[in-house]
Amino acid sequence: MPAIDLAAAGALHARVGPSARAAEVLRLLGRLEFVGTHWLRALIFPDCHRVTAWRALEMLHAQRLVWRAGVAPDKLPGAMRWPRGQALPDRPHIYGLTPAGRDWLAAQGAEPDPRVLETFVVRDHAKPEVKTAQLAHDLLVVDWCASAIDHARRCPLVTGIRCRLEYVSLIDERGQAYQRFDALVVLTFDAGRDERQAQPGWRIPWDDQVRRDAGTVRAVRLAIELDRGTEKLATLMAKAITYAQLTGIGHYTATLGGPALPVVIAPPGRRGPQIAHEWRDGWPGGAGVISSFTHARHPQHGALWGRYYTLTDAPARQVDLLAETGLTLGDWTQLTAAWQPGLPGTQQL
Repeated sequence: MPAIDLAAAGALHARVGPSARAAEVLRLLGRLEFVGTHWLRALIFPDCHRVTAWRALEMLHAQRLVWRAGVAPDKLPGAMRWPRGQALPDRPHIYGLTPAGRDWLAAQGAEPDPRVLETFVVRDHAKPEVKTAQLAHDLLVVDWCASAIDHARRCPLVTGIRCRLEYVSLIDERGQAYQRFDALVVLTFDAGRDERQAQPGWRIPWDDQVRRDAGTVRAVRLAIELDRGTEKLATLMAKAITYAQLTGIGHYTATLGGPALPVVIAPPGRRGPQIAHEWRDGWPGGAGVISSFTHARHPQHGALWGRYYTLTDAPARQVDLLAETGLTLGDWTQLTAAWQPGLPGTQQL
């Protein structure tokens, strides 16, 4: 990570002002690399008018804290479900973090652990150089993670959320990535938590520390693997073998605090059963769940409560991603019913 220009960051702070909401935008972008306008509004501005959110993003872009790029509608997840006969909205945009935005976060002390800033991907304000060939895949990953974050933060038992795209689990002796998840999502639950400290509902309880299960605290560690049907099936079997090897030697317990559950999201149709066949060969009796693009999202409770099936059982069993917490969908519905997007006096940016 380049040295932080404190003088420049201080000047930026003087112009931007002390904005908790602005900091949350930058912290989100640092973790997800880039986020579409619709998810920024849903995650950080759920209690605000869309014009208010737009003005905030315009300000951050004008101050060069974020970059912005237009996206063709057909690259967006769910674009094919746009109602026929209706005109598409204005060309959507994605936003990401710039080096100046990362410096601003550092100067404000917005991250409890400054080392987290070193993991943030930043791009140039004027020429962010987004890889268009990979964009459709990456936006599907972001879409899943954003949905999981949005609904996890509504549960009062969730005390921490960790998310990192392109998470390198292990580096080999040549310095190359031996294993890379499309995304790592870790949710920390505390069943002994009776009440939540009063805070705006739009806040995300980020926690990048490695948490081990202890007492009433339990972490759910999800390794997201998104498949668009372009990889060779043998590659999927190789991934299963790697998960089996690293699980067997306790790698995930050492690095993540406990086992990681592979979550494969694939196109609907034949692809899912084909992947499951390869996975059973690569990791007989091992862990892992799969869902399709169409079934990985619950209509009310998002990606965490989609329809998932075991990868190595024949026939496959339907399971919940949060099964190890003991929570049911009914429990979740009750726990999140009282969530409010904001608190009085929190709309000011």
